[in-house]
Amino acid sequence: MLKKILILLIFCGLHLCQDGDEPTKLYRLFTKTHYMLSRQLDDFDGFMKIKNDDQFQPATDKFLHMYGNFRHGSRYPSHSDPGNAQKALDKLAGKIPNELYEKLNTVLQNMRSVPSCMLSPSGREEHRMIGDEYGQIFAHLYQTIGSDRKPKPKDLKEEDFVFGHTDFERAITSMRGFMDGFLPKAQSVGVNYTGQPKNVNRFLRFYTVCQLYITTVAKNNQTKVEKNKFMKAKLPVILKTVRENFNAPNLDWTDGDVHAWGSISGMELAINRTATWVKYLDSPDNHVLELMEYATDLSAYWWKGPGNKINYQMACEVIVEMIRLFDSILAGKSQELGRFYFSHAETLIPLLNILGLFRGDPPLKHDQFEQNKNREFKTTRMSPFATNFVIVLFYRGQKMSLETAFVQLYFKGKPYYFPYCGKKSICKYSILRGFLEEYLTDCKVDVDTEDCKYMPAKGFSSEIRKLKIRDLICTLVIARFALSEVMS
Repeated sequence: MLKKILILLIFCGLHLCQDGDEPTKLYRLFTKTHYMLSRQLDDFDGFMKIKNDDQFQPATDKFLHMYGNFRHGSRYPSHSDPGNAQKALDKLAGKIPNELYEKLNTVLQNMRSVPSCMLSPSGREEHRMIGDEYGQIFAHLYQTIGSDRKPKPKDLKEEDFVFGHTDFERAITSMRGFMDGFLPKAQSVGVNYTGQPKNVNRFLRFYTVCQLYITTVAKNNQTKVEKNKFMKAKLPVILKTVRENFNAPNLDWTDGDVHAWGSISGMELAINRTATWVKYLDSPDNHVLELMEYATDLSAYWWKGPGNKINYQMACEVIVEMIRLFDSILAGKSQELGRFYFSHAETLIPLLNILGLFRGDPPLKHDQFEQNKNREFKTTRMSPFATNFVIVLFYRGQKMSLETAFVQLYFKGKPYYFPYCGKKSICKYSILRGFLEEYLTDCKVDVDTEDCKYMPAKGFSSEIRKLKIRDLICTLVIARFALSEVMS
């Protein structure tokens, strides 16, 4: 029974269960944008152009390691999203034809019938495709080692690969999807994985234990000021389009209604690949969705992004681990070939920013929408479902050393560049290491201080504790749902 349900969901989650609302436009749906749509938008925008000569050279280069961080794939709404969307939908009752109301409501109720937070079948498939893509890159690069790879010393007890995840089903299932795609490609070149993935929840969810971040950013209403001012000014513009699309001139939506509608729109498109909801936010020039994207970006910029340095400084422990690992490999003390972590947008945005990516804008403000249309910090581009970055470590020449080591950056499966290395995806490792040098000395995990640049503080605030309880309940509901399907 469960197998049949999952097969049906997978088909419907891809392109085979359309109801006449299959999208033909490239919708910008912020953090709820599905992975392939985000990549299509990158191509449309001409994003990620690098120099053509910036490529791995098999004749001189030797692959050493592939390191990656990944956001979970497309998921079902959280526990609050459907309720908020229902309020927005109910305000349309009596203002739109009943047939349209029921059609919109059916989409929403179908989402509510699945446990909140759960990864969708399309989300797992996203990660299988991503794993397959990076697996092909790995297999190609690994072949440059060939028979030169030295046998592991008997006392070196390490797997070729490390897979890590947070506590949550959406991260774990995303990781399993990635492994489904990646490991067969690794096995094709003789690299096998026999280990067990690791739960590194606190390590990847540093934002739940960093007291400086919690008190100065997460619980600080000032982080919402720019977004709130922007929406206050632009809500009438958004409502004008929505009223025209519904032919409901008396519709009175709040900022929260617009946000809820946008969230369900993104998840419907991500899960079902249908656009029943989002087309009522559409306009010929995409202006409404661009306004909503900027509102989301203003929130994320100050709450998760480079608007406050602590937002990315608190990710230092993850970055230090990566640098220490690379140093160990270059010193001949480790032969690990790959490390892959699966987590959340709250993890990926700080990690991208601490690496120097997507933080080159002047501070984003509510009254600078037109000036910032070409901004770097766009959540649709930077943190869609399944967003990821991978760094490949290799050396060039005859001898492996810090001086001959290079790194190549991939973002969402394609070569990208560090801003301090010019518009090239290949950079000397010493330059990357130098850019991150301050964290190698200042990120001390054995010192208890509230400054998270130095140490994520112990314990949880009451607000963060509530989030942990919510996620625990969500995980238990998902487990009960799966068990009930098996029993039936």
